[in-house]
Amino acid sequence: MATDPAPEAASEQPASVARRRDRRWAVALPVVLVLTALALRLVGLGEPDRLYFDEVYYVADARALLADGVEEGFVVHPPLGKWLIAAGIAIAGDGPFGWRLASAAAGALLVGVTYGLGLRLLGRRSLAALAGLFVAVDGMALVSSRIAMLDGFLALFVAAAAWALLADAGARDGPGNPTLEAGPRPWRGWVLGASPARWLAGGLLGLAVATKWAGLLALGAAGIVALVGDLAARGRATGRPLADPLHLLAGLAVPLVVLPATLYLASYAGWFAGYEQTRPGQAACTEEPCEVGAGARLAGWWGEQAAIARFHASLDAEHPYRAGAWTWPLLTRPVAFAYETAEACEDAAAAEGPQADEAAVRDAADGTPAHGCDLAEGQVRHILAVGNPAVWWPATLAVLALGWAAARHRRGDAGFLLAFTLGQWLPWLVVARPVFLFYTVPIVPFLALSLGWGAAEASRWSPRLRWLPAALAAAALLGLAFWYPIWLGTPIEEAAWRARIIVSTWY
Repeated sequence: MATDPAPEAASEQPASVARRRDRRWAVALPVVLVLTALALRLVGLGEPDRLYFDEVYYVADARALLADGVEEGFVVHPPLGKWLIAAGIAIAGDGPFGWRLASAAAGALLVGVTYGLGLRLLGRRSLAALAGLFVAVDGMALVSSRIAMLDGFLALFVAAAAWALLADAGARDGPGNPTLEAGPRPWRGWVLGASPARWLAGGLLGLAVATKWAGLLALGAAGIVALVGDLAARGRATGRPLADPLHLLAGLAVPLVVLPATLYLASYAGWFAGYEQTRPGQAACTEEPCEVGAGARLAGWWGEQAAIARFHASLDAEHPYRAGAWTWPLLTRPVAFAYETAEACEDAAAAEGPQADEAAVRDAADGTPAHGCDLAEGQVRHILAVGNPAVWWPATLAVLALGWAAARHRRGDAGFLLAFTLGQWLPWLVVARPVFLFYTVPIVPFLALSLGWGAAEASRWSPRLRWLPAALAAAALLGLAFWYPIWLGTPIEEAAWRARIIVSTWY
C-alpha cells in the first residue's frame, strides 16, 4: 500500500521546484534581453549599403590597422575602438555588415551589463530587467550600435567598469579585507591590497580611455566612488578613515591610474611596431631599415598625444548639429547621421561619373548618399541619433530625485548613479569646442538605471504607483515602435516622417 510522503518531504518539494524555477529565470531573463537587443541591432544592419557619417573615418582606420597595424596620417582618437571595428571586418568581410558588426555586438552586450548593474544596484530582477529594456529600446543606444563609430564601445567598457566597482564595494565591506587595515605595511601590501574587482574596473576603464579620451570622465567618476567608499569602509572598520594615507592612495592609484595608463600605452603596440609608417616615423626614418630607437619612438608617440590634445582643445568649427551640453537632457538638437529624399537621391545618382569614388567619400562624410536610389517619390530616409523621449525625459526627473536622496538621505545607490551620470555630463558644460548629443551614449545605461531606481522608489512611496514600472516599460516600447523608422533609416512617407519629428529642432 502506498504511503503519504513525510510532511518534511512534501514541504521540501515545492521549495526545490521554486528554486529551480528561480534559477531558470535568473538565466533566461538576461539572455532574452540581450538576444532581443541583438536582433534590433542586426536587422538591416547592412543598410545603408555605403559609408555614412563618421564611418568614413573609422572604417578607413580599421582597414589600415588590418593591413599595416597602424593608421595613416594624423589620428585624433586612440586605436582600440578601431581595432574592434577591424575585428568585425575580419569576421564578416569588408562590407556594411562587417563594418558595423562589432558595434552591434557591443550594443547588445551593453544591455546585459546594464541588467547586471541593475541586479546589484536595485536588488530586484524585475527592476534590473526594466533598466536593461530601457537601454535595448533607446534610440541613442540603438543608433550608436548600428554604425561603425566608437561611442558604443566606450559605453560598454564604462558600464562594465561600473559593475566591477559595485563588486569591489561588496568585497571591500567583507571580513578580513586588507584594504580596510590602517597602519604601517610594505609597498607590496599597498599594491596588492585592492580587490580583484577593483583591478578589473581599472582595466576596463583603461580600455575605455584607449577607445576615446572621453573615458577619462568615467575614470574620474570611478575614482570618486572608490575614494568615498574606501573612506567610509575604513571609518566603519577602524574608526580612522584617514590613517595611513599612503596605503589609501596606493589602493586607488595603482589599479585606477597606473593600470589604465599602462593599457592605454599598450593599445598603441601596433603604432610602435609600425613606427616608420606613422606621421612622426615618416619624418624620422629617412633610411631603410629605420634605425630609430625605443626612446625616440616613445618621444614621437608623446608628441602625437600632445598634438591630439591641442586638436581637441582648439577645435572651433561651426557645425549644424552642435548642441550645448545643457540641452542634452531635453533632446533638443540631435544629430542626423543620414538624411535623404527621393529627389536628392536621384540627383546624386545622376552625378555619378568618372569621379564617383571621390564623390562617394565626400558625400558619405556629410550623410548624403553617393550612389544608388531606392526611394520612391515622396519618401524620406532619416537616421537620427536621438534618445527615446519616453526614457530620457522621465529619467531626467529621476536624476533630480537621485540628487535629493544622495544629499538629504546620503543614499549610496543614489550617489553611485549620480557620480557616473553627472560625472560624464557636467564637464562638457565648460568645454569650448563643439559638442554633440551622441556624446551621451556612455550615459544612457545610467539614465536607464536612474529611471528604474525612480520607478521603484515611487512604488514604495505610494502603493497607488505600483503600476509605474509597467507603465514606463510600455511607454518605452511604444516609443521604439513609433521612432524605429528614423532610428534605422527605413524609407517612409514624408507625412509619416514629419509626424515623428516632434521637436522642431530635430529637422
